[in-house]
Amino acid sequence: MNWRHHEDKLVRGRKPYRCALCGRRIRQGAQHVRRTGFDDDGPVTFRMHRVCESKTLGWDENDWECFEPGEFCTETLGLPLWKKGAKP
Repeated sequence: MNWRHHEDKLVRGRKPYRCALCGRRIRQGAQHVRRTGFDDDGPVTFRMHRVCESKTLGWDENDWECFEPGEFCTETLGLPLWKKGAKP
């Protein structure tokens, strides 16, 4: 995949979203990072909690290609995995 970064913007959500890094809910009205860019298929937008995004500041291209949201929660943030059937 060929990714080109366009913009990061701090926004307040008009509706609930899912964090692209940890997979947990971003509440409606919560301030979060909206990242936009382009890949081989066209424009891409994803959203992240501010704390999650702050943990990725030293990441390189390979880190972004290889992470899994569940691993990000437990290893990077120190959050527990969700129990089966629980809503994050």
